Amino acid sequence: MRPSAERRLAILAEGNFGFHHGKTAMGVIRYGRDDVVAVIDSTQAGRNVREWLGDSGRFDIPIVSSIDDALGFVPRANALLIGIAPTGGKLPDDWRAAILTAIRAGLDIHSGLHTLLGDDPELTQAAARSGVRLVDYRRPPDRFETAVGRKHRPGSRVILTVGTDCAIGKMSVALELRRAALGAGRSASFVATGQTGMMIEGWGVAVDRLISDFAQGTVEWL
Repeated sequence: MRPSAERRLAILAEGNFGFHHGKTAMGVIRYGRDDVVAVIDSTQAGRNVREWLGDSGRFDIPIVSSIDDALGFVPRANALLIGIAPTGGKLPDDWRAAILTAIRAGLDIHSGLHTLLGDDPELTQAAARSGVRLVDYRRPPDRFETAVGRKHRPGSRVILTVGTDCAIGKMSVALELRRAALGAGRSASFVATGQTGMMIEGWGVAVDRLISDFAQGTVEWL
């Protein structure tokens, strides 16, 4: 599930675009490889992502009021990414209409919420009719393994980033460390253990959805 150069995102962050609840939107915009056509947040429509992330051309992204507005740009978005990480990871009830509009417009839906869109009958039926995908990054893998003592390759090292809270910058630190390592000529990889990192990298496992008995085995495999 690695990112495609062909993917063009509209990011839904209604009422939440910013550095805290909108951390998924911010992370994907800052570190992701996909083009972002627009951010959808009617409370901040008319503003630009550059106000938060600086004047780099890649951050020149308009904030618009609706899915329809986001679809007015050329080239057109072909995927809607849910750009919030609310406490509890629940899909806001009033977002369903926007998601259905995006599905009917032919957009794949990418979600990192605990609410699994692929388990929702109304959304799955709409996606089937439109021929689009519902991608739930927090769906746990079908791996029920404990650790088996895999060894690291000779000379390899792991840097673990931990924090006292969510949205505190663990992923950003890891990505900046990788950037610095690559800049210094080192071989370095980022291992995504949360939904935003998976959206950026295209692989990984959201460890907060794992059965705890299999967490260590899954992380060892990663």
